[in-house]
Amino acid sequence: MEDRVGQNNPTSKDVQALIEELRALRKRTEKYTVSLTTDDRRSMGRLRPGAEGIVAALGTLAAKQELKLPKISLQGMKDDLDLQAILTPLLAELQSLTQRIEDTVVEAQTECWWAATAYYTALNRMSAADAELADALKPATEFFATGKRRGVPLAPKAPVT
Repeated sequence: MEDRVGQNNPTSKDVQALIEELRALRKRTEKYTVSLTTDDRRSMGRLRPGAEGIVAALGTLAAKQELKLPKISLQGMKDDLDLQAILTPLLAELQSLTQRIEDTVVEAQTECWWAATAYYTALNRMSAADAELADALKPATEFFATGKRRGVPLAPKAPVT
């Protein structure tokens, strides 16, 4: 397996600085954005692809006909259309960043697990001739065992440096 990640890891300080930048960005966008609940997200209507032109045309026609609907504002509709158009490029960039981070985490997990299973296989074979190694390898042997797991404790996470 190709070692694509892991050789140039950020420090905890680097990651914390990035997190602070993201928090600052989130804070800066709060005046333009809302936070929805999971139920809100499920029940919300969505613009169909290509609807922006239709919405604008409907707004023009409604204004020309001087159509007024109770509690529904043409200006509000236009403002909402504008807001989604303004924020869509920001959303795309954030999604690109999220995908890149997710891809890197998955790649790191895959490379790590591939190496761990290779070392386990080698150590397990060696343990047949070394009782002390076999005893030290027992937690890993139990972890790698097939079948139902019985409360195998996980090793503590290594600190990020």
